[in-house]
Amino acid sequence: MVQDRRAHFQPVYESSQRDRHAPDDEQLSRSTSVYHRASPWLVMSGLPYDVWTILCTDWQQMVVNLRTEKRPFNIHTVLRRIRLEVKQFADAAMFDLAEQGYATPFHQLAACIISVRTRDEVSLPAAIRLFKVAPTPEAVSRLGVERIAELIRPSSFYETKAYNIRDLAARVVSEYGGELPCDFEVMTSFRGVGPKCANLTLGIACGATEISVDIHVHRVTNRWGFVRAPTPEVTRRALEEQLPRKYWVEINRLLVPFGKHVCTGTLPKCSVCPVLEYCRQVGVTAHR
Repeated sequence: MVQDRRAHFQPVYESSQRDRHAPDDEQLSRSTSVYHRASPWLVMSGLPYDVWTILCTDWQQMVVNLRTEKRPFNIHTVLRRIRLEVKQFADAAMFDLAEQGYATPFHQLAACIISVRTRDEVSLPAAIRLFKVAPTPEAVSRLGVERIAELIRPSSFYETKAYNIRDLAARVVSEYGGELPCDFEVMTSFRGVGPKCANLTLGIACGATEISVDIHVHRVTNRWGFVRAPTPEVTRRALEEQLPRKYWVEINRLLVPFGKHVCTGTLPKCSVCPVLEYCRQVGVTAHR
């Protein structure tokens, strides 16, 4: 019977040996305590103590890591559960901005420039401040770079972004008659605009079916094991192959708040994750 139980835990043992790292004294102390408090059934599993050192730094982590059998990944179920989970959190910034009336391609693209390497809690108010002072491309183009920088501060690199936003506004006025076209090539021709911002603008402001992959979408979908890609751009291409088109725009809206509050970059909250049974936890070495 001990041998049978050992075989049941073999995937955990092999995984722990691959991902093994030396525990510190505090981890050793906690794991020893958990090992001796564990039920007789678990102790009789036959797992050697050094495996418990890795798996049982605390009781909660032990329970999660011992879930060796995952359900087959079902993107429909996963996104349905996440849709319910993120209702308690603030909407992703660009979607929130559109709900507040700033839904034109120019508003969305300029706001996305502001959002680069900046938290939503900073970038959204900054964009709204700018558009309240200058609500159109013509109005923004008449502002000086210093004034734009003052309005969008404290977003990161606000001086460079101010220059790029003024250039965007001036070109929209001079080359496109004040209306930014819903065109990927046109949008990515502006300084400070990459595929993420262009696709997000196309999806929200233009009604196009495009995938916008930021750091949260990249991290979460790779952590699930749904895709395996080294960069956000490669993740985008992989998602275009695997993700049903009806989720292409929504996935950003769902995974930005989910990645900020649950599936965080460090110490993700696996113990309360609504999709843990589907997630392969790729790259997760510690969690809450």
